[in-house]
Amino acid sequence: MSLRIKNIIDYIETIAPTSYAMEWDRVGLQIGSPKKEVHRIMITLEINSDVLKEATDKGADLIVSHHPLIFKPIEKIDFEDPKGAMIQKIIQEDLHVYACHTNMDVAPKGLNQYIAEKIGLNNIGILTPAEIKPYCKFIVYVPETHREKIITAINKGGGGQIGNYSHCTFGTEGIGTFKPEEGATPFLGKRNELEKVNENKIETIIERKDVPKLLKAVKQAHPYEEVAYDLYPLEIPLKNVGLGRIGGLSATRSLEEFILHLKEVLQLNEVRCVGDLQHKISKVAILNGSGGDYIQQAKKAGADCFITGDVKYHEAQDAMDGGMPVVDIGHYESEIIFREFMKKQLENQFGESLEVYTAKYLKNPFHTF
Repeated sequence: MSLRIKNIIDYIETIAPTSYAMEWDRVGLQIGSPKKEVHRIMITLEINSDVLKEATDKGADLIVSHHPLIFKPIEKIDFEDPKGAMIQKIIQEDLHVYACHTNMDVAPKGLNQYIAEKIGLNNIGILTPAEIKPYCKFIVYVPETHREKIITAINKGGGGQIGNYSHCTFGTEGIGTFKPEEGATPFLGKRNELEKVNENKIETIIERKDVPKLLKAVKQAHPYEEVAYDLYPLEIPLKNVGLGRIGGLSATRSLEEFILHLKEVLQLNEVRCVGDLQHKISKVAILNGSGGDYIQQAKKAGADCFITGDVKYHEAQDAMDGGMPVVDIGHYESEIIFREFMKKQLENQFGESLEVYTAKYLKNPFHTF
């Protein structure tokens, strides 16, 4: 059976639905078509000109990137600009680009969980719950004949997604009444006569930012000239979804011993650290990427040490003053493992029907002398 990009996306989103992403993030299919057949995939932390050349040399159909290629809104695509040139080449080469960023970070079986397990943490829990996204309850009234069509439209408009389940709705039956007045063009009934119709009340949820898209899809599918609907604001916590992980070590170690362990397991050449190297640790928190803002959260959660990247000077000073050991392994170093993680996921799921490569020509923009 031939695979299409949609099959790959559907699987990735069973691990990390796009609804898990932070509101400011840009995830999902960024360039291309879900209908395209796929045989070869390139996994990368981010897309640069070297990675793009490597993908084309390998004959990849799809690039799966952790960092989104398109993050800020694009006002123009200038082929003389580095990013514009990459977009031009991606389209010319019939490549497709998919990003899974913060949704993969916070997912229950996502990147943070994978790293926590890799460095040997036990009894792993979430460091801090994910931000609660603004949702709405959407209710629409429709004649029974169009119920399935409206449920399809709700899904098309981004509604009814709960975790790994789509098309989530609840329906009740009732009697709708209306009287078409002069100037109306009713789907049912006659002007100036009261009409009673067997209708369904369909309820679902939708992210607040997607409400305009949902309304457009539902109105296009709805048979009535005037669509009756309700919207109610909601706040829905995401179960077992959160930033960072915290867990115990199999045995108490000094900070120095633990750092040496980290360097070996994560293949790190160097790290920055805050704290006494002889400090004993037994409980560790980790958050990939830029986690300096969560040092105090890690301390409050009972961690003896916090691992992250991009720690600022004053954050390090506060950690030192508070007696909280911190190991800054670097932003790049804490996320480059995405390649290994995603390759395993795709190969386990699709086996020999898919060739999966990891990008080799990635560079940390920082280097030391």
